[in-house]
Amino acid sequence: MRPFLARVPADLTSLARRNGGVFPKDAVAELIDGRATVEPGPHGTREMPIWGKVYREQSDHQMRGMPFPSEWTVRGRILALTDYLSTLQQR
Repeated sequence: MRPFLARVPADLTSLARRNGGVFPKDAVAELIDGRATVEPGPHGTREMPIWGKVYREQSDHQMRGMPFPSEWTVRGRILALTDYLSTLQQR
C-alpha cells in the first residue's frame, strides 16, 4: 500500500538505531499514548491517533464495575505495543 500513501510511513524498525542503539521505550510509549502531547507540536499537527484516549474509552466501557482502575488496562495495552515495537528493531 506504500505507493498509494500521501506520506511515506515512519520506519519503525530503526527507532533504536536513530537513538544511539537504544530503543527509546518511554518516548515511544508517550507518543503512542498521545494524551500528554500538546497540539500543535513543533512539527505541526499529529497524524497518529491518540491511542491513550481510544484505549481509555474502550476500557471505561469494557471494565465498568471492575475493582481496579481502567487506566491500568490502558497502560498495559500501551506497554504491550511498545514491547512489540522493541522486538522489530534492526540490530
